[in-house]
Amino acid sequence: MRSLRVFFVAFCLLAVFLALYRVKGRSVLLSAEGTNSIRAYEIAKNLEWLNVSRPLGSSDLLGKVVIIDFWTYCCINCMHILPDLKRLEEEFPDDLVVIGAHSAKFQNEKDTDNIREAILRYGIHHPVINDHDFLLWQFFGVQAWPSFVVLDSQGALRVSTSGEGQYSTLRSAVQDLIQEGRKKSSLQSSRKIPIRMETATNSTLLFPGKLRFDSETHRIWISDSNHHRLLRADLSGNADLIVGSGKSGKADGNFGSAEFFQPQGLAVDGDLVYVADTSNHLVRAIDLRKKEVRTIAGTGVQGFVRDPEGRLPLETPLASPWDLAIWTRKSGEKILAIAMAGTHQIWGLDLKKNRLQLLAGTGREDLQDGSAKSASLAQTSGVFLFGERLYFVDSETSSLRYLEDGKVHTLIGEGLFEFGLKDGPSNTARLQHPLGLTVYENKIYIADAYNKAIRIYDLKTNLLSTLISKNLNEPNDVAVIGNGLWIADTNNHSIKKFDFKTKALMNVAIKIPERLLAQAHSESKDQFFKELPFLPNLKILSSQKGGLDPITHAFQARILIELPNGRKINEKAPSEWVLYEKAAKGWKRVGQDNIHQREIEISAANLASAHQLSLDVTIYHCPIKETELSACEITSRRQPIELSSQPLKIKMSFADP
Repeated sequence: MRSLRVFFVAFCLLAVFLALYRVKGRSVLLSAEGTNSIRAYEIAKNLEWLNVSRPLGSSDLLGKVVIIDFWTYCCINCMHILPDLKRLEEEFPDDLVVIGAHSAKFQNEKDTDNIREAILRYGIHHPVINDHDFLLWQFFGVQAWPSFVVLDSQGALRVSTSGEGQYSTLRSAVQDLIQEGRKKSSLQSSRKIPIRMETATNSTLLFPGKLRFDSETHRIWISDSNHHRLLRADLSGNADLIVGSGKSGKADGNFGSAEFFQPQGLAVDGDLVYVADTSNHLVRAIDLRKKEVRTIAGTGVQGFVRDPEGRLPLETPLASPWDLAIWTRKSGEKILAIAMAGTHQIWGLDLKKNRLQLLAGTGREDLQDGSAKSASLAQTSGVFLFGERLYFVDSETSSLRYLEDGKVHTLIGEGLFEFGLKDGPSNTARLQHPLGLTVYENKIYIADAYNKAIRIYDLKTNLLSTLISKNLNEPNDVAVIGNGLWIADTNNHSIKKFDFKTKALMNVAIKIPERLLAQAHSESKDQFFKELPFLPNLKILSSQKGGLDPITHAFQARILIELPNGRKINEKAPSEWVLYEKAAKGWKRVGQDNIHQREIEISAANLASAHQLSLDVTIYHCPIKETELSACEITSRRQPIELSSQPLKIKMSFADP
């Protein structure tokens, strides 16, 4: 038994070594004959399945092109590829089947119920197998998370690849194999896969993430992550503020119309509350005085930057920011520390100079101490400032660490595959994928997520102990408030409070008054008419070169964008146009695309007979000269359109109106 365990650990270490270089991945295209993998379908049929009404076998999958995604739900890189897989499923709905083979890294991840919660949290719509004994992993010789194999419609293995950024490789393979299948008449496009989606709980909170206590207002902020919003509540659980429409997206705006996508970390600084908008790869600012949300860092797309030093925050793509902390340095600088989970680093945003900086981490996923910029971190998921130390937890190495005077030190943790539930001295104590922490009176309280526990590290004795080990399910964060410890009990969709005096663990019922929900709904509904500056009404006339086609009801026009002198469109940021049509129940989105240049074409098909249109354009624009200190800006304009009978270009000015 011991030799088997040693072999498995060595095997996993090799997998992680290869995974450290997985950003660009590797790709192996196999021969036309490939390796017949029908046996894999039969192995899979005997495993536990989710998101389907019954296990799938060769009778279901032969006739389809199949992508098997090997993942584990702790892995941030595995989360990053989910949008690519969803995109492929939407592009090839009849001929492609994506299957997630969940091959767990941590013991906690082997449990099918925990995988079910991960499926709901990350919005996975394709079938998932619990490959807890690595049977499929070994069959295909997989070596890293995430990895993919592509099987043709006759069950032959045709492509093997790993790492992020594999959309183009996978898409090309799927296209070729679909064409090949049609020529061989081996496709079964009409056959349907018996999808049955896992269903989420209907509760006030949905996978709550991080907590932050505002000592000035005596209110607690909660990131209600999968409701895509932030809540502020008093200490009885009565919410008095909702920020976010509840719709996933990245729109700035008032509290009712602004959009988030699975927000996590929070940092409170007076009238400003900073938000790690994790799945949008953005940092946002909630301005309580102006009652608005604005983006302050990120471009809205995942980045691979490892050296952010001196970069403008709105020009620099982020990668899954997970937590935040305000750090006022001895020099007087006010830095927003950002746990950049996706690049295994901690970044800083100088709030006065509006420049990014690297606080710690090379970007290599590992556990290595030393000077901050040569140290290795591993999916930093929680940060908390105490004195001059920035304490943090690295979830993938199950470690507790801190940054001080330009150096990284480890208190608990040994490496990527050393984890467990063990109290005692720091050199032998073990955690399992911790996600959050807080420091109070020389004690560090740790949300030890995969142990479903709350742990305490005593800074005086250097001993780790367990405070709570029951009735929690993957807690994400903790906050000391008065005589109690508040806990984001993520997979139980609740907030709990542990009373230090009575030792009782109680549920905090979060209550949102109807008037607050009605107000948020009203703000969201009225957003279309109130938020953006209107430009003068413009007639768009029908012709073969543009406007409205009277027969097909398709619309086409050209936009000319006018920017202030000395400014340019930030090509890396998500500038976009959105076309709306007036429908019976309000405005309906009928067209949308990104903008990379000043002159573009817009179009929409199958418009209704009313033909009342309105065009929203949002531009991220920056100084042409990179040495200028002026910051990048986000500006939006709205253009009502009246359809008529002659063509006309739309000229939109983004200079101050």
